[in-house]
Amino acid sequence: MFLCLVGTSIRQPRGGDMKKKLLIGLAASVEPDGRGSFRPRYVDTNTKPLLANARWKGFASALQAHFAEHLVILGGIELLPHLALPGDTRSIGNPFEQDGKILREVGSAYATCHGLVHNYGIEWEKLSYVETDRNTLGNIGSISHLLLARHCAIADAMLSSSHYHIARISMDMVASGLGSMMIVPAEAFWLATGPKGQRREMEEFLRNEFGNSQLTERVIAELNGAADKLNEQYNS
Repeated sequence: MFLCLVGTSIRQPRGGDMKKKLLIGLAASVEPDGRGSFRPRYVDTNTKPLLANARWKGFASALQAHFAEHLVILGGIELLPHLALPGDTRSIGNPFEQDGKILREVGSAYATCHGLVHNYGIEWEKLSYVETDRNTLGNIGSISHLLLARHCAIADAMLSSSHYHIARISMDMVASGLGSMMIVPAEAFWLATGPKGQRREMEEFLRNEFGNSQLTERVIAELNGAADKLNEQYNS
């Protein structure tokens, strides 16, 4: 016997539901930016485009627009050229030579926080970072421990990364018993800082980042919808 429920009511988020104590952000691979800090790498270690500039904009916007009180970045260890690193870089290990290059181990989570401070004006007091295994499962595996350490309920936290990452993250979150945590594409936080219907420059940035295509237009439309939900201006 099959039971079909037509028109089942699902509660829309109420005022304040989109404001959380804690935002957990997943780091992307990083590189020195040549200006005394870090930036996202264009490609990851497998030479696949990361498209993570908008992720950083979203992390910064989430704090600036008060969607979260504190941001914790999770990420693994990067091997970066020693001489190109900012002078105040926190070193994971001593410099070493590999293939004729002098390298240092630097945490991508730390480097993301460093970049948010130096390039987006975020205060260090609103940031924390946790070094994890260098993959999504390593990031997800740290979340339960992080929530316990901060005495933070799942309902008081949300998780964020780039939009293309969300589907796989949600599968891992469910498998880890964290499926009830809100997951927000980072780009939506950034779009949410622009007035509804007046985000042309932001949308053009995303087109340049993602490439002009029908899929990009659909993605931008969905991100705008998510941004409107953050601002409680949209009912699904």
